[in-house]
Order: sequence, then structure tokens, then C-alpha cells
Amino acid sequence: MTPHPPAAPTGEPAPPPPLAAAPLAAAPTKPRRDLLGQTIVGDGPWSTATRDRFVAALFLTTGVLLVLVIRPFLDALLFASATVVVTWPIYAAVLRRTGGRTNLAAALTATSIAVLVLAPVSLLGMWLLHEVVAVAEQTAALVDGGELKVRMAAVRDMVQPLLDELQLRTGVRVDPMSLVEPLQRATVAAGQSLARTLPEWVGSVFVAALDGFVYLFAVVTLYARGPQVLQGVMNVSPLREEHDHRLFEVFREFSSNLVVGAVTTAVVQGLVSLVGYSIAGVPNLVLVSLLTTVFGFVPIVGTAVIWVPVTFWVWSNHGPGWGLFLLLWSVGLTGSVDNLLRPFLLRGRSQIHPLLIFVSVLGGIAWMGFPGALVGPVIMAMFLTLHQIWNEVILPGPS
Repeated sequence: MTPHPPAAPTGEPAPPPPLAAAPLAAAPTKPRRDLLGQTIVGDGPWSTATRDRFVAALFLTTGVLLVLVIRPFLDALLFASATVVVTWPIYAAVLRRTGGRTNLAAALTATSIAVLVLAPVSLLGMWLLHEVVAVAEQTAALVDGGELKVRMAAVRDMVQPLLDELQLRTGVRVDPMSLVEPLQRATVAAGQSLARTLPEWVGSVFVAALDGFVYLFAVVTLYARGPQVLQGVMNVSPLREEHDHRLFEVFREFSSNLVVGAVTTAVVQGLVSLVGYSIAGVPNLVLVSLLTTVFGFVPIVGTAVIWVPVTFWVWSNHGPGWGLFLLLWSVGLTGSVDNLLRPFLLRGRSQIHPLLIFVSVLGGIAWMGFPGALVGPVIMAMFLTLHQIWNEVILPGPS
């Protein structure tokens, strides 16, 4: 039998049971950190935050390198994007007619654009180059042959009564013959500049052909894969989703407005002026009409910058009757057609001051040639939209 411990004396409390030893607390482990000081969770030498930052930095770096790689064709790609946005309803109609065959509809729409737009524009460009050379030769002959003095003397005789009246009223004497020498110097400088740039123009024909191929290839691709490309851009964009959609809507709306509104109106003005110039016997029709088209974007003065001096030329060379005809034609038709067409063609909220459109059109043409007339104002519109987003969201701070 197991012996029992002796009982405590009567009246004394029983001793407490022996206490078990408390377990030792585990020493806290120091968290592991990578080279950037971020806490590492799991195995490996890098934290999740560092890996994400590295991916973002690598993505931005390769994006910059990609822009440098495609820079020679950036104008063609931007122009293709604007073209697809503007002509998407046409592509959608062709897609329905072809039974939903995406590649076939994209090829047919792009071919139609090439035939109806690119071919005429190419012919117009070659014709324009020919007329620029002809004007340079005529101007050189005018200066070297002494005909400039004869023409200026004719202009002086025509406006001499007005000049005498001006001198009588203001005391200011204006002599058109004083302009002969500055015009001669300017003509010589312009001829030398043209002689230097003509070889570059000729050499750019191959580059233009290559750009045209890239443009058509991009148009076909964007027709067929446009929604996927747009969604991919939005997926990698750090902007809020509503801002992504807002930028795209501005791009779509302003591209359409610019082509259907501003550019179409300017082209119609150029065509109307072409008819008037041809009736009045103005030489170098393509060059003069193209200048009239470009200055259709200029606020306030507009096409008058071109047709006013042309009217004076017609007046002095073909008589007052033809000069009066061209004046009435220009004021009644060329200068007024924009007021008739613009309200019917412009739609939506993407309105930009005409001065900004003019500057962006000329800047776009200087950057990438004729496609810049479309791309430049679209970039301006997107910049102004981002400026609005900045003022509405970024500057006020988090709500």
C-alpha cells in the first residue's frame, strides 16, 4: 500500500501545493529587411514593396526606350490613332456589311482611306512642290530682270491719290518704291534658303512613303484591335478610371470636331477661293489656295491675309473689273462660308479658342507635316483636359 503523508496537526492549515516552473518567454525576432529598408515577408532577399517598385521603374524605363525606338514613326502612329477615332462609325458600318469579319472590314476601310484621302493629298503635295519651285523661279526673274521696280511703280501710280491724301491729313509720306530694295534682299535670302532645303524635300519622299506604310498598318491594326488596345492602355494608366474615360472622350470628340468642323470648314474655304482665283486668272492656284486654307484657322483676320493682296494683284494686272469681282467673291463667299458651316459641323463640349487651334495646327505641321494639322490640336485639347483634372482633383487635395 502507498503510504499517505502525515496529516497536519488539528487546527493548522494544510501547506499549499508546490508551484510549477513558469515557461521562459521567447525572445522577439528582428524582422528581416531588404537593401531598400522594406520588411521582407516570406523567403527571398526582396520585399513585396521593393519588387513592385522595381517592376514600375522597369516598366517606365522600357516605355521611354520604346518611345525613342518608335520616334521616327510617332507622327504616323498618332495620326493613325486620330484617323481611327474619327472614322470609327464608317468602320462599324463596314463591319456590319461584312458580317462581323474584323480583319476584312479593317482592310476595306483602310483601303478606302488610302484611295480617297492619301492619294489626292500626295498628288496635291507634289503639285504644291512644283508650284513653290515655279514661284521661286518667277520671283528670282522678277528681281534680277528689274521688273520688280516696274511693278512697284505701277502700284504707286494706282494708289498715289490715296497716298497724297494720307500725307495731306497726317503729314506721313509713304513711297512704295522704298520697298524695292528690302524686297530684293528678302527675295535673295528666300531663294538661297529654298535652294538649301530642296534636296531635303526630295530626300524626304522615301521617308514619307515609309510613314504612309506604317500609318496604314497602324490604322488596320487599330480598327481590328482598337477596343483591346484602349483597355490595355487604361489598365496600365495610373489615372483614375473616370479620368481615363474623360481623356478618351475628349480625344474622340475633339478629333471628330476638328476634322468635321474646323478642317472641313477651312478646306471648303480653300476650295471656294480656288474657284474664285481661277476665274480671276490668279497663277499658282494650288499654292495660293492652300495658303488661304491654312489662314482659315487664324482668328479675326482669317483668309483675308491672303485674298486681300491677291485682289490687289488682280486689280493691277487684270483691271479694276476683275479686282472688284474677286473682292466681292472673297468677302461674300470665301470669308463667309465658315460662319455658315461651323455651327452645323461643330458638336460637343470640346471648344478651344481659335488662337490655340491656329498655334497648335501650325506647330503640328512644323513637327510632322500635314498630319500635324490634326494631331497638334488634339494634343492641345488633351493637355487642357489634364489641366482641368489637375485643378479639379489634384490641387484641392483628398476630399
